[in-house]
Amino acid sequence: MRCPYKKLIALIFIPVIFLNKGMAQLCEGSLGDPVINITFGSSPDLPGPLDATLTNYNYISGSCPDDGAYTIGSSSPACFSSTWHALSQDHTPNDTSGFMMIVNASFAPGDFYIKNVDGLCDNTTYEFAAWILNVLTPDACSFAGIKPNVTFKIETVDGTVLQSYQTGDIPSSAVASWKQYGLYFTTPAGTNTVVIRMTNNAPGGCGNDLVLDDITFRPCGAKIDVQIDNNSDSAFICEDDISSILTFSSTVVPYVSNTTYQWQKSIDNGMSWTDIAGATDKFYKRSRTPGLGIFHYRLAVIQGDFASVPACSRVLSHTLIVSQVKNPVANPTSNSPICEGSPLKFKANDASLYAWTGPANFSSIESFPVIDNAGLQFNGKFFLKIVSAEGCVDTASTTVDIIPGPLVDAGNDENICEGESVRLHGSVTVNNFEWQPALAISSNVLDPI
Repeated sequence: MRCPYKKLIALIFIPVIFLNKGMAQLCEGSLGDPVINITFGSSPDLPGPLDATLTNYNYISGSCPDDGAYTIGSSSPACFSSTWHALSQDHTPNDTSGFMMIVNASFAPGDFYIKNVDGLCDNTTYEFAAWILNVLTPDACSFAGIKPNVTFKIETVDGTVLQSYQTGDIPSSAVASWKQYGLYFTTPAGTNTVVIRMTNNAPGGCGNDLVLDDITFRPCGAKIDVQIDNNSDSAFICEDDISSILTFSSTVVPYVSNTTYQWQKSIDNGMSWTDIAGATDKFYKRSRTPGLGIFHYRLAVIQGDFASVPACSRVLSHTLIVSQVKNPVANPTSNSPICEGSPLKFKANDASLYAWTGPANFSSIESFPVIDNAGLQFNGKFFLKIVSAEGCVDTASTTVDIIPGPLVDAGNDENICEGESVRLHGSVTVNNFEWQPALAISSNVLDPI
């Protein structure tokens, strides 16, 4: 992939780094929606070079950039004799045609991405984060590939460092694995623009290859916890439960007196959200919504003086999910009618739990119970209660008819001499019968001679 001597030359360029890489600096509270979201675009836009102000790396239009170069793509082959992972898509959720920045780091450590970010609010805490993937496979470079090591910095436009964070060595993995890195910081008074700077700390050579995607700025605030009926993040409502009321509760830490609340709902799996009119308290009582489907809920919280500018300080809880589902249909059946003494077999629709009851104290929790040698005591109605995986219930019944077995009487024993005849006197409870052995007699006559 690269000449071995390059690694030796690169050793003299390693700078001394004085950053605190031991701090895990992603937001420890709750986050708002991204106010800045850099995804590098998606199809049908054609990928191309980044603005020259963003990076001093060389752009290539194809795949597999060499040292000090990058490309923008929606996928990447297994470059350099399969020492890179093959990537079928970028990191951006719900965007299979999105692009990412694929970087082969320069020999000399230095900046590889710099961008001015505008439109922020002052005196506001933000999380600045990005998703990074070490694209090198573990066995590349004789299992000694150089690991990417990146410093994140937030600066004012005059170069004052507001916060920095070093990832440390980003390990390779057998399966391509994205990981989010970043930091949180507070904008000074009067500051609405900052500079983000990503610096490659490791030397170039065999390794130090990475993929970058989904650079976000999100408000970082109090930790919000929400629950349904104080014990769950999800709930199921059955189709016939038209009076169901769920209580959503929340805790916000730390709490401040000028906190504003707004519950929101999504009907498209969290792709878009709308405020619920009047739902502006820590608690929200949800009545059943007409129809079936999956409904997402979250709580937006604004702490401070930016209620009119939600992007500044609105942070969001995790999502609560309410599913309104159809009732199951039990539909019990049997192989009735059957003759007395035959096996009686039951069937029903699929469910999670079954409870059968019936005549003669019959009970079963099997899905398809069988009564061997069923007697007349099982004539009558059998009931079934089923419970679906969501906890919804249906009850139904089926009637069983056991047909009594035939009664046969061949009459009294008779003693006769050879050559004599005798009349037999039989009785049966059915229409079809025959005498055996049927020698010189009418086998289908009850009183043959």
